Amino acid sequence: MIKNTIILVLLFYGFIFPQSEINTFEKSAFAISYINSSEKNGLEDYWEIQNGFGGYFQTQFYIGEISVGVSLFTFKGLKGKHNNFSSSYIYFSWIGVLKMPLNSSLGAGIKVGTYLMTFSGDTLSIFQKQESELAVSPYAIFSIQVFDPISLNLSGEFITVFTHRPMKFFNISAGVSYAFTTPNWLKRLFK
Repeated sequence: MIKNTIILVLLFYGFIFPQSEINTFEKSAFAISYINSSEKNGLEDYWEIQNGFGGYFQTQFYIGEISVGVSLFTFKGLKGKHNNFSSSYIYFSWIGVLKMPLNSSLGAGIKVGTYLMTFSGDTLSIFQKQESELAVSPYAIFSIQVFDPISLNLSGEFITVFTHRPMKFFNISAGVSYAFTTPNWLKRLFK
């Protein structure tokens, strides 16, 4: 209950205290992260998820911040009966950010995207080697600026992939981001 309340408060923070239009698209950031994932939905009997990597591009928006990104994972088939596969979670996200003391921030948002799975195996037809499904994940992130323009990030997310039997994952990630002033040509493209 407390977790859901905190997420809701942070999500609506951006609507209550929107960034001024002057700041829209002024700052952007690139980030990379190492992701530890766990699954608890029955799939662990068939596949073992390996730790992954992710990256995203983020910019200020009229309300909160928006980003596009990708998270990459591999799944190892267990007992030699199941094919290994790799996955790419390609998403668009929105986040409300609360600035905190000591050059830190706390945010919560939502990611929506496609979860692309590519299976290995010589016995699979071309149509069985790839599958793509809708994925949605609420997430929270804590960032602290260690020195301008570098920040350290710690985040958690709960991904639901809408397969016939939904796949659910909880990810914890740690990474680094590099902030910069958005170039004029990119600002014009966004506007």
